[in-house]
Amino acid sequence: MTHALRTLVVLVALPGLAFGGIGQSQTTNLVPTVPPLDIDPAEELARLHELTPEMQEWLDDNVPPGINRRHTLNQLLSSLQSDRLGLEYSHTFTGTAREVFEQKTFNCLSFAHLFIAMARQRGVDAYYYSVIRPDRYGREGDLVLVSEHVTGAYGSGSNQLTLRFAFDEVVDYSRGFKLSDREALALHYSNLGTNQLIEGRTYDAVATFKTATRLYPRDGSLWVNLGVGLRRIGDFEGAEEAYLQASRVEPGHLPAYHNLHALMVSLGRANVARELIDLLDQRANRNPYTYLNLGDSSLAQRRFDEAYRFYRRALVLGARADARAAMGSLALARGDEEGAQRWLTKAQAADARRLEETASYSPRVVALARQLASDF
Repeated sequence: MTHALRTLVVLVALPGLAFGGIGQSQTTNLVPTVPPLDIDPAEELARLHELTPEMQEWLDDNVPPGINRRHTLNQLLSSLQSDRLGLEYSHTFTGTAREVFEQKTFNCLSFAHLFIAMARQRGVDAYYYSVIRPDRYGREGDLVLVSEHVTGAYGSGSNQLTLRFAFDEVVDYSRGFKLSDREALALHYSNLGTNQLIEGRTYDAVATFKTATRLYPRDGSLWVNLGVGLRRIGDFEGAEEAYLQASRVEPGHLPAYHNLHALMVSLGRANVARELIDLLDQRANRNPYTYLNLGDSSLAQRRFDEAYRFYRRALVLGARADARAAMGSLALARGDEEGAQRWLTKAQAADARRLEETASYSPRVVALARQLASDF
C-alpha cells in the first residue's frame, strides 16, 4: 500500500522536550571497542544529501531563496508534497535524497534525507529528529523491530518546527530527541541491513549491520540487529556477544534481552533462558512480541498458567491476532479443542485486515488452523 505525498506532511510547532534516545545512555563508559570503519562517514553523508543538477533546478523553480526560514520550509514542504512530484510511501524503501527524488519513493528516514538536504541548500539548518510511537514494536521472523519514527526539524524550544507525517496518527510528536548526522547515517545502514535480512541476503546484512555499529556503537538497536544477522548465519557466539553489547550500551533496551532469551532457548541453555524470563517480566516492557515468546517458552515447558499470563499481556499490549492464536494453542495443549476453535475464530477476525492486504493470515493463525485441521 502506498500513500501519495499530498496526504503526508505538515509543519507543527512544538515545545522543546528532552527525551532519552540514541546517544543518551548513561553508560557511555561501556561503549565497546569496534574495528575501524571501512567507509568514510563524510563521503557517505555527502552522498546521502547529494543534490543533482536536476534537483537543484527543481529547487530553484519551486523554492526560491528567501529571508524567512519558516516560509522557506513551508514552501519546500508544499512543493515536495505536490502531485506533480508524485512521491509515494513505502516502508521498505531506504534511499538517499537523490534516490528518493529519482525513484519517487520514500520511507520516513529517506524523506528526511531529501527534506534536510534541500533545506540546508536554502540556508536553513534543519536536522534529524526521532519521535516516539507507542506501537513501535514489530516482528520479522525472530527479529524484533523497533520502528522509531525519524523525521526532520528546525529550531529549538518553543520555536521548534517538526515535520509531521500526517497519515501516521500514532506518532507522538511532542516527545522526541535530536539526532546527529552520523546517527542518521548509522540508522540508514541499519535500515538497509534489515531489508537485506528480510530478502534473505544474510551475509550482506551482517556486513551492513557491522558498518552501522561502527558508525554509532552507542545505539543498542544496531547491536541487536547485528546479533540477529549473526545468529542466522550460525555464529551463535557472535550473536550472544552482540546482544550483550546492546544491553551494555543501553541497559533498558528490551529487544536485546528478548533476542538473547530466544538464542538461549535455541541453544538449550534453559537456566540462562529462565533468568532472562524473570528479568524481562520485571522490566517496564511494552513489547507484545516479547511476551509472546516468553509464553511460547513457558508453554514448551508445560507451565500453562505462566504461559496464559504472558499471552494475556501480549493481547493487552496490542498483538491481537497473534495473541489470540497463542491462546488457542494453549487451550489445545490443555486438551480444550472447543476453546482452541473459539480462539482461532477470534484470531481470524482480528487478522482480517492482513488477510485483505496479503491474502493470508499471520503464521501463528495459520499454524493454529492447521493444528485444528480447519478448512480456510
